[in-house]
Amino acid sequence: MNSNHPLVCVCIPVYNGAKTIAKTIQSILNQDYPNFEVCICNNLSNDNTQEIIAEFQSQSKTKISVLQNPIKGYAEDNWNFLLANLQTEADYISLFHADDIYENNILSEEIKLIQKHKLSAAFSRCKLIDADGVDITIKQNYNSRINDNNEPSIFKYDQLVRNILCYRNFLITPSCTFRIELLNELKPLFNKAKFNSSSDLDAWLQIAKLGNIGIVPKALINYRITENQGSYIINFGRTKPADFFTVMDAHIDDFDNKSSLNKELKKYNIMKAADVIICGVNLLKQGDAKEAMKSFKKGLKLTNCQTFRTLKYFRIHSYALITLIMLQLRMGKSCMQLAQKIKIG
Repeated sequence: MNSNHPLVCVCIPVYNGAKTIAKTIQSILNQDYPNFEVCICNNLSNDNTQEIIAEFQSQSKTKISVLQNPIKGYAEDNWNFLLANLQTEADYISLFHADDIYENNILSEEIKLIQKHKLSAAFSRCKLIDADGVDITIKQNYNSRINDNNEPSIFKYDQLVRNILCYRNFLITPSCTFRIELLNELKPLFNKAKFNSSSDLDAWLQIAKLGNIGIVPKALINYRITENQGSYIINFGRTKPADFFTVMDAHIDDFDNKSSLNKELKKYNIMKAADVIICGVNLLKQGDAKEAMKSFKKGLKLTNCQTFRTLKYFRIHSYALITLIMLQLRMGKSCMQLAQKIKIG
């Protein structure tokens, strides 16, 4: 191990990434960090992803290895296949995505932070880009709720749980670098069977149990938001609670002193109530007024408008209350028409 520049293996799971993977790979090859390799796991892509990868392999001085996943699965399945079949002498793994673009100092900044504070993992902040690579950070009103003083944020496990209960998941998954030795403690790293699309959040929380994690106070990844993105597809029109809550409920249950979380749980329940109400809106859009009423009642029961800390949550709560009254007055048709026009997520 080179103590100054330990070997990093940049791991990239990909499925049908022909439109974006070239820019992703090039941004990684442009890194100013002097000691890294790349491993790409192809999840049975049926476009020309493999041809693009092969061209980089033939031209790059940096080692680029490729795994072919023989079974097409979800993203988390491909991540686990990659990590289980990885052949490397690396000290660290960076898990990046095939549709994002990375600043040329993300590896050096994250390794520096890990070494300085003896962390188990490091993340960075991000800018948001659309399908064409246009910066939409302001339009999306992105705010990670952390690092406002340009200092790195260091979290112990319990601190991380508390912050996520208040602000949702602010860990940018495809910016993570972690110690490879942690894979021996967490097999598989991503528990899709239990946590589905939020198994990455559980993975980072499990890693935080093994050692502190940190966040570089710089936007070192251009994170792509598109309608073809897995998380967008999962959440669009969703009528069941977000997998995020399954993860956090599990970690709340594991918390040694649950009563110490009372303040955070009040904010968490507001988020949970809003999510249930949004599911109700989607149920109305699908014409299921009966189940929508159940969602609105459940959401309104979880909290009350006196506890809302933002206008956004107050509006969601008020919409649910008014719509529930209208449904009880048998104005279902009007409610469904209104639901088609409203954006409340």
